[in-house]
This record gives sequence, structure tokens and C-alpha cells, in this order.
Amino acid sequence: MITIEFGEPKHGWLPVALRTSAFELEFYASDVPVNPLESLCEALAVVPFGGSAKVMWHLEPAVYWFAFEKQAEEASLLVIESPLYNKSGTCILRLTGSVRDILLPFHKALAEFASHQFSEKHWPSLAESRIKRLGQVLRSQH
Repeated sequence: MITIEFGEPKHGWLPVALRTSAFELEFYASDVPVNPLESLCEALAVVPFGGSAKVMWHLEPAVYWFAFEKQAEEASLLVIESPLYNKSGTCILRLTGSVRDILLPFHKALAEFASHQFSEKHWPSLAESRIKRLGQVLRSQH
């Protein structure tokens, strides 16, 4: 089971925690050069239909990549650690499971985050209507 949590952002830095029964990763991600939560929304919209997507979590200068993919009835998540965004990295986590097992925890974390109001100076807002539509799509998957 995956647990993902987004904490309270401060001045463009977002605390992120990813946990499984055998793995734990905590880091602070920047909203520059791209907002990783927007990228995550885009990934969740594409992957259930057989696509793949990468989300960059910029740590300045290091990055984590969350690579999502769906093949047949299985979804996968790879977490890749890289010293720089344009350098190859090392896979530190590989998970496979149903779309619900892999993707729904990320939707749940986005919905929780979007339910709070943060000043734009701390983090750009997410459209709750978009998050709701993503949830409907994900719940309709096997």
C-alpha cells in the first residue's frame, strides 16, 4: 500500500512524504521550474488510459522522478533519484499493482492538498474541480 502526503508549503517548497510497508522517502520539492502537483494531475489524467508520464520533483539541484505507466491491467511507479534534472538516475523504488492501488493514493493526497487554502507566495493553487474529475476517472478503472 502506498501512502503519499503533501505538507504545508512555504515560499515555494512543498514537504512530500512517500511511504510503503518497506520504503520511506521524505523531501522538499520546489515549484520551480515546474509545479510538480500540476504535472502529477496531468500524469493521473493520462496513465489510466494506457499512457506513461513522469513527474519531476525538483530539489535544487537534485531531482526525484516519479515515472508512472499502465500496461494491460497493471500500473507501475518507478521512483528515480538523480543528482541533476538532465542526468541519468538510480531507481530507488519499483511498484506494480492495479490503477487503484498505484494511482488513487496520489489522487487522495492531491484532493487533501487542494482542500486547503495557501497563499500564492507559498504555492500555486490547484483547481478542486480538476481533482474531482480525476478521482471519477481513477475510480472507474479496474
